[in-house]
Amino acid sequence: MDVDDTTRAALADAFESFCPAPDGLQIPDGYRDSGLAVVDAVFSIQARYEGVTRVVSSYAEWADLTEIAPLPVERDAPDHHDVSMLANRLSAVSGEAAANDVFDNRSGTHRLKAELVIDAAQALVAAGVRRRQDVALTPNDETYETQKLAWTSVDGLGPVTFEYFRMLCGAESSKPDVMVIAWLHEVLGQDFGWRDALDLMSALRDELTRRWGVDVSLRAVDHTVWRHQSGRA
Repeated sequence: MDVDDTTRAALADAFESFCPAPDGLQIPDGYRDSGLAVVDAVFSIQARYEGVTRVVSSYAEWADLTEIAPLPVERDAPDHHDVSMLANRLSAVSGEAAANDVFDNRSGTHRLKAELVIDAAQALVAAGVRRRQDVALTPNDETYETQKLAWTSVDGLGPVTFEYFRMLCGAESSKPDVMVIAWLHEVLGQDFGWRDALDLMSALRDELTRRWGVDVSLRAVDHTVWRHQSGRA
């Protein structure tokens, strides 16, 4: 959607009411290992984050990982447990067994989230996403649409969780989930779908960059809004 100057200003004014300067931005951790990013992105669907961290820890213990490392500054830093490794480790495990023995979590709607992780990992690998460095950094990357189609081809996964997976791997994006969309509604008095919400968050980032005179991270803007709206600021 086209975002006019009045809307940009309203968003930036509201944002600056709880984050008046760049040093107040909250930077999300992300993951060094893209396999863990898949697990987090799927199990974050309609879940409290404390529960998600327990699921990631359960998988890491089952997979004999020595650490759960945050996203490194260097994009070329090694991905020690990538998407292909996740797919390989889960290839001989059913969704039921994964839910019970791997993730210790049976959450889901019409499908177990454990099943979604298995399918998402396989779909990403088939689309050429084997490690963190393969993830499309922006929607303009030639691989972006192929990767999004692979993710959303999994019954139960949509574009919002795909954007979150990308963010966890270091891509500049916004995850327009319930918290972010609720904040946009409070500021602008309208309801928005995920695509328009993503455009609005991108416009907010651009306006903050203009006002503050520094290159503002969309990932950080998204996370700062999320923490504010969820009462974690």
